[in-house]
Amino acid sequence: MTFPEEVLINDKKATLLKVSEELFATYGFDGTSTRMIAEQSGINIAMINYYFGSKELLYTAIFENRLIYIIEEIDRIGQLDIGPAEKLELYLRGYIRRIQNNQGFYRMESRQLTMVEQPPIVTLLETSRNKAFLLIHNIITRGILQNVFQHIDIEVFALNIIYLLPTVFTRPPALFAQLGFSTNDHRQSNSLENRIIQFLMASLIIKKIPQL
Repeated sequence: MTFPEEVLINDKKATLLKVSEELFATYGFDGTSTRMIAEQSGINIAMINYYFGSKELLYTAIFENRLIYIIEEIDRIGQLDIGPAEKLELYLRGYIRRIQNNQGFYRMESRQLTMVEQPPIVTLLETSRNKAFLLIHNIITRGILQNVFQHIDIEVFALNIIYLLPTVFTRPPALFAQLGFSTNDHRQSNSLENRIIQFLMASLIIKKIPQL
């Protein structure tokens, strides 16, 4: 049973995580102070230490919350009993939507990859990236064996997906609008999301030659 006090605590922690993530993504770790977080969240500065212990631990908690969910999602997709093409497209679409909906976090992640501090975050990042790499590798390998996918350099293909897509989908939409397509409207067949997925899948799937 959840008591009102527990709900209040969870709401405050969730608010602190959301607000601090936005600030860290904008100003970086050093440029974000606990005073800024308290002012933006409307939560007393002492409560940050009460819930998380320090700014460093709050920063770590953001990564833990996000990355544990991502790891679980990768595992869930890996266990699905569906064809390789369907599974790869499902992963790509989910990955892109996650980047689009959490651009601040992916900017934080990109910045964190250049740092050597905070080993717990580095470990989670490595686990998440490794699991994504293995999932993509296994899907494509299975597709090749089933004669669904062409023989390609699987490692390079997987690395492009993992590291290139966050760079593309954390750019301002205006940059892409100038080129004539949208990054936001998922209903458009020519949206950036659909165009990239179609391109990636077309580069893999073996085209069947119609029999005369």
